[in-house]
Amino acid sequence: MSDDLFTLEHVHAALNHYTINHGIENGLYPYSPAYWCVEQVAKLTDAEREAALFGLSVWDVIDYPAITVKKLCQPGSDVWNYSIAEMLTNSSKNDLLVSACAIWGWGLTEESDNTSCHLAASNLVFAVLAQEQYDSDIMNEFENLGIKEVRSKAAKAKHEAYYAPLKAQCLSWAHEIIHDTSKNITKTALATAVDSRYHDLIKENPQGTPVYGQFHRMNYNTGQRVKEPAYRTIYGWVKTLLDK
Repeated sequence: MSDDLFTLEHVHAALNHYTINHGIENGLYPYSPAYWCVEQVAKLTDAEREAALFGLSVWDVIDYPAITVKKLCQPGSDVWNYSIAEMLTNSSKNDLLVSACAIWGWGLTEESDNTSCHLAASNLVFAVLAQEQYDSDIMNEFENLGIKEVRSKAAKAKHEAYYAPLKAQCLSWAHEIIHDTSKNITKTALATAVDSRYHDLIKENPQGTPVYGQFHRMNYNTGQRVKEPAYRTIYGWVKTLLDK
């Protein structure tokens, strides 16, 4: 099995394991989200499945599968927010359904936490079903707000979610730098060092490369990719890691 999470190999593993006949035999079909999800993904081609995996595959660059799965179990985490925002923005359920299958497929491996895999994948499936049922944002705290305020808060939440992978990568770099300097570094120096690593990343992976696309996702409301973060944005992300 691959060391990554969002792979076609893991999708195939889920498709082979969660068959409709198997689900009917054990009384789980169609009530189990895994069997329902696999039934939808089985209708897609491998090319469509691979394309759908691209959106969340950025987390394979940043973290180990177990960490990504854990964060998908936590509503409000950077991974959870980004994943939901991607589905809502693209208006396509395939991204999340195929990604959920990949998680279930990875969950069949010995090193995985099967319970966490089920919860993480089920969270993605629920997001799809919620979007189909409601033609609006699914965030509960918005329910009693005025329309203008709802739109404003929803837009801000989506904007922040777009930058989740970049923010997570910058924080990872920041933790490494703090460790290497034994915390003997200022906020300004830390932000400068992280900003330098970010520019090294985009220099090695310029626009048009897969890695650039993973970290700078397309905003389908504007038709443009998210802007490269300015130094002050990176400073805002990493400053809280230091007391001075």
